[in-house]
Amino acid sequence: MQLSPSILLTSGLALMQMSSAAPAPIDALSKRTVYNLPPSTQFVTCPSYLYSSLQVNRAIQRGIILTPKEQPQPGDYPHVFGNNRNLPFHEECKGKTLYEFPILHGDAIYGGGEPGADRVVFYIYTNNPDTNPTDDGAYCGVMTHDGAPRDRFALCPVRDRF
Repeated sequence: MQLSPSILLTSGLALMQMSSAAPAPIDALSKRTVYNLPPSTQFVTCPSYLYSSLQVNRAIQRGIILTPKEQPQPGDYPHVFGNNRNLPFHEECKGKTLYEFPILHGDAIYGGGEPGADRVVFYIYTNNPDTNPTDDGAYCGVMTHDGAPRDRFALCPVRDRF
């Protein structure tokens, strides 16, 4: 039995959609402004990876696009982060509704599947994100499960380039 190219292509696309990790395309990002980002001369330093300001910006952009959710989003992200352990985020983040969204290594942007250990935390500039989901956002910090007590997060510090 010989399979036609169209059947092979259709089968291949179906298999790709079932993969466990699904990075989102970078061009799916908005042009919203993200405030309070680390300077481009510094990195967010988690135990397993260093994130540039551009990587943090892209993850927050994607998180803003997916907030609020009218229907389930990939991996149920972003979601509200209550910060009940009082991680020391930027002062301007206090009293805001914070969201967490996976931040991935390299140029990948989270689109579903295993979220990894690291999350970017941000808030959206609006009084009601349900009625105005297009607002800009602000960076609060990056946190990680790596090196933190079980089921908790540790804050990843911002440091100068090496």
